[in-house]
Amino acid sequence: MLWQRRKINRKWHTQPQLYKGRMFYLKQVAHVSMMLVVFVAVVSLFLFFRNSDALNITRVDVLGDLNHATRADIIKLSGITESSKLFVLNLNSVREKIKKLGWVKDVRVRREFPGTIQIYITERKPVAMLLLDTLFFMDDDAVVFKRVESGEVVDVPVITGFKSLEMKKYPHLIKTYLGFCLSFLKFVETQDFYKQESISEIHFNRVSGMTVYTKETGMEIFYGRDQFVQKQKDLEKFRQSKQYGTNAFVRLDLDTIGRIVARKL
Repeated sequence: MLWQRRKINRKWHTQPQLYKGRMFYLKQVAHVSMMLVVFVAVVSLFLFFRNSDALNITRVDVLGDLNHATRADIIKLSGITESSKLFVLNLNSVREKIKKLGWVKDVRVRREFPGTIQIYITERKPVAMLLLDTLFFMDDDAVVFKRVESGEVVDVPVITGFKSLEMKKYPHLIKTYLGFCLSFLKFVETQDFYKQESISEIHFNRVSGMTVYTKETGMEIFYGRDQFVQKQKDLEKFRQSKQYGTNAFVRLDLDTIGRIVARKL
């Protein structure tokens, strides 16, 4: 037995790397076990606080320039209630719900510890109304975003000459035409002539071109399809003439450069 014990000890003495290897693996197992314990503890703690009433949402801040949408509309669409949890709430879902409101162009949602949700709204700004089967608001990106409801008063020109069926059948082509109308509207709105004769309507015809109707006098001003800058110069020159000052007109035809065909009232 003594000889055998000495033989065993000699084995460990002559092969120390085997002994050291076993200790290394024991330390690794202990290290991994400790990490698992810490991980389980952190997850358990997270789940506890995640569902704790202490992290209920107690406040919703609605920020941004709200000219048409209301704070109550935004909160109602968001689906956030007093029982909503700060870290359970799906921010992307909230964002998509709020975007369903026609006036909302963009929305950002963020958590603010300990119990606040901040919602920042960017509204669409209507630059015109589009007449189809009824009136719709349109923004400066030529996006038709909302039906005009009763009581919604926005002082912008009306664009006519389009049909609902065409909008559905040729959406990309019609959006190009609408963009053309908006570019023309932006151009004429900056001209001196329309500081006295504000614009009521822009009529688009894909064959004949653009026609403006003024608000105060209801005058019809036909521009045609192109060369709007030169035609506007002709109109400004005519406005300063004695003939324009002493007569009332129902229609001005600018289609021929250098000449205006005027129809008196």
